[in-house]
Amino acid sequence: MAKKSFKLVKASAALAVTAAALTPVMAAEAATSTVELKPEVVLGGKFKEALALNTPKGVEIKWGKYLVTAINKWQTIKGQGSDGKTYIKKLYARNYPLYILEQDLGEVKAGSELEKPSIRVMYRDGKIYTQAPERYTMSSNYNTKDEGKQEVLISYNHNGNRITSMLSYTVVDKAVAGAISSVKALGKTSVEVMLNQEVDSVSASNFSIVGANVTSATLGADKKTVKLEVSGLEYGQDYMLAANNIMVKGEAKDFGSKAFKSLAVDEVWNLKVTPKASSLLANGADNTEVTLELVDAATGRVDAGADNIVLDLNATFGALSSKRVTIQDGKATVILTSEFSNTGVTSKIDAQIIEASGDYKALIGKVAGTANVSFVTSTSGSVDTITLVNAESNQADRFTLFFDKAVSLDHFVAKDASGKYLYTNGSTTTSSPVAANGEAYSHAFRVNGTDKSVEITQGGKTFTVKGFKPVAGNPKAMEVILDKGVVLTDNARVEVEVNTVNSINKVTKSSASFVVTDARKPEATSATAEGLNTLKVKFSEAISDATFVLDGRFVEGSDFSAEFGDFNPVTLADNRDLATISLSGTYNEGKSNSVLGYFGAGQHSVQISSMKDFAYLTDTANLGSTQNLYFSIVADSAKPSATVTVESPEQFRVKFDKSVSGFEAADIQVQRKASNGSFVTVPVSQLPHKLTRISASEYVIELTSDWTVIYDTAASNKNYYNDEYRIFIAKEAVTNVANGLKNDDLALSLNYSGSPLNTPDVTSPIISQIDRVAMTNRFAVTMSEPVKIAAASDEDATLAQGQAGLGGTTAQFIGKDKDGKTVTINGTVTGYANNANGMDNVLAVEWSNASGALTPQAVVDGGGSTEWTLVVRAVSDDVGNTAASATKSFTVAKSPAANTPFAIAQNGVSGALNGSAEDTVVIKFTEGVLTSGVSDATNPAQYTLNGKTLPSGTSIRVANNDSVAGFETVTITLPDGTLNAASNVVTVNKDLVSFDGSLFQGPVENTFSVVAPN
Repeated sequence: MAKKSFKLVKASAALAVTAAALTPVMAAEAATSTVELKPEVVLGGKFKEALALNTPKGVEIKWGKYLVTAINKWQTIKGQGSDGKTYIKKLYARNYPLYILEQDLGEVKAGSELEKPSIRVMYRDGKIYTQAPERYTMSSNYNTKDEGKQEVLISYNHNGNRITSMLSYTVVDKAVAGAISSVKALGKTSVEVMLNQEVDSVSASNFSIVGANVTSATLGADKKTVKLEVSGLEYGQDYMLAANNIMVKGEAKDFGSKAFKSLAVDEVWNLKVTPKASSLLANGADNTEVTLELVDAATGRVDAGADNIVLDLNATFGALSSKRVTIQDGKATVILTSEFSNTGVTSKIDAQIIEASGDYKALIGKVAGTANVSFVTSTSGSVDTITLVNAESNQADRFTLFFDKAVSLDHFVAKDASGKYLYTNGSTTTSSPVAANGEAYSHAFRVNGTDKSVEITQGGKTFTVKGFKPVAGNPKAMEVILDKGVVLTDNARVEVEVNTVNSINKVTKSSASFVVTDARKPEATSATAEGLNTLKVKFSEAISDATFVLDGRFVEGSDFSAEFGDFNPVTLADNRDLATISLSGTYNEGKSNSVLGYFGAGQHSVQISSMKDFAYLTDTANLGSTQNLYFSIVADSAKPSATVTVESPEQFRVKFDKSVSGFEAADIQVQRKASNGSFVTVPVSQLPHKLTRISASEYVIELTSDWTVIYDTAASNKNYYNDEYRIFIAKEAVTNVANGLKNDDLALSLNYSGSPLNTPDVTSPIISQIDRVAMTNRFAVTMSEPVKIAAASDEDATLAQGQAGLGGTTAQFIGKDKDGKTVTINGTVTGYANNANGMDNVLAVEWSNASGALTPQAVVDGGGSTEWTLVVRAVSDDVGNTAASATKSFTVAKSPAANTPFAIAQNGVSGALNGSAEDTVVIKFTEGVLTSGVSDATNPAQYTLNGKTLPSGTSIRVANNDSVAGFETVTITLPDGTLNAASNVVTVNKDLVSFDGSLFQGPVENTFSVVAPN
């Protein structure tokens, strides 16, 4: 073995010492298999980078799973090192942004600076956070010069993550360009235009159509929709419409042009064929009127301007009174007479336009109509009879009837002679009810004698039927609505009997029974504000009563009133499920901007409790639960404005654009223009006047002194036309009842262009029109301007300076008696006939009806002339122009005969052969016939002779051969040889109506013999 050197020995010794020193440490480390590393905070979701921090050098660690969604919390991750050890590290991940939500900044005016909005950012925790403008940066390099869609870059940095996005915006000019959104033809003379923005107003001059004329323009409530009335459109053609110079926010704007297509002929017009009766007896005599109407398809209305349109008619069974008829005023009629058949048949009536002129020529061969009429045998046991098959009710104020055939109001409701439904209001029956007050009426029963159209029996109660309501979607059902006073008892049986009239005018009975079962409790379904002081609450069914609280503190009585709706037989509107809450004048929300009696803008609540339907009146289980409904009020900032019309130099009419309150005489300042151009109020003592309220938005101001007195014209030689005047209404004098807001200062010029105050009035009044109050001794005489008449005193007569008083205003009726002698009858001017509108231009004139007094009516009824002249003497206008005599011709109609039954008199039909002359048939009725319209008794279509229509060459005349008013005798002149020598049958239209509106009672079929020539 070689001997070692000193240096080597020394190094070996040192190494040995080192090894000896390290051996305990390595032994200890090897004994520890798990190592916990320094915790780290994770920014921006960078978990891998955080795990790589502060790991042993030279050791590769394969980390286990970790949750990237574990935000704002500690999580421990384990890993296996390449040295065989287990490593542990705790991580805390801060929340960080992922992306910016898309956002459009909207419209930006050209040339303006872009304002930074708040943005919405999606974070790692799945939540969206709104960031204020100062939290992010926006590029200064953006474009607001070029119109159209633009984008700008934004950047946001938080918790180690920077994200970017583009925000979009649209650069627009200061004014949005006008454009026509759509154009649609509604009919031959109507076009609808939709504009792309709201406009102030429109007129016909704003619109033009190449090849047609625009006659009027009406702006819709949305301020965008315009309805045009046009002329000259051809059917099915392409047109171009232009809209120009339309006012938008006070500036004229063009809206460009747009193409549209007019409607085709069959899209514009319908030919409606309507038989009065749906079935006839197949006996060869029964008949019915058939009405043919040219109807505007868009409106459903008859075109009253349609004339001289010829229709070709055909019927598969029976006989039409005319093969061709001419439409006048949009209508024509023919008579369909049945033919004998021992089995039931259906006659199909076809109508087609074959001749027309002008605008209607295009309808030839393209517009047609059809209808069916059943011919039934008299032995069939039943003729168009309606039978009740069932009845049900789940509400105590009504029940529903179910029939075997379709039913309508005609089966239950009476009509007058002209075919209008009748209504009752207490002891009054009328066919002309006021629709707005329709809830005060009830339907009049068609069958109303010992039997009624509907009879109801339940527990000895007496029921009153309010009306009938067709059931939508079920033509075989009819709802019967009872008067609120007495309703059905819940959970109890009801017997109902129905009496209807069949096609041969016979009453048929049918009945049913049912149990009223109303198991539903009422609920409130909606609350809707109407204006700022009315709330409509809708319920799930008809409601009898309920209690309301507004906003948790306002109660009925002191703060508002509540009214429950009813059924309206006139319009068929059923509002029993509706309650109307009207705020009182003391309603006060207590805010600084609150207006007494009005809702404030924003959300409100209504609490509805103690809801009682009509079943509750007999079954207290039908009580609804308390509910809270919410509604919003949109602010209305419209203040009242006004215009003025000078009706005469002494009478001015002020019209507000809103319904107003609080306007009184003291609020009026009549102002005169001073030499310096300003207006100065004239004291009432110098210019006395009075104020009359005509309606909620209309008032009349009348001077109570004549202008000559006011100016002292005799001394000053001046009058009203030497100065300028205006009506001044100071700020906050008038209140808009819709929102409680008051007016700004209103200055209304009385010297506008064309005002009667601009020039002297030197024209005397004349009579413009005379209207008689139907068959009375009273007349309304309309003058050309407001007038003054002599009364018991001259108070408020505004006598001219130096005028002692008004002369006595008198009236006379001048006519001729039966001998042609002139008759003068004094009348009386009793006052003004139109005091309601304050115009003072319609006089009330009457003749005396005192016993024994001669009247124009008596002269006419005695055979005198029907042509009369009314003379009104000493009538003055407001400034003193007096007409010595104002005259006007008018007609006094002969008094109608007593309302006797309209029928053919006994032995009232006769015929004559008249040798070689023309044959004649004379029909004498019990009262006068009509000589125009649908029931014109001189129309050959009203008759058939021996089963055929009257021959060509027939003429018909009427005569009055008795002392009673009306032409009761009809003479039919026929070509020679038409009548049979033995026996003949003439059939008369069963729907004929007399001159006083009575319906024909028959007989329809009349057999008569003829008188042979001597």
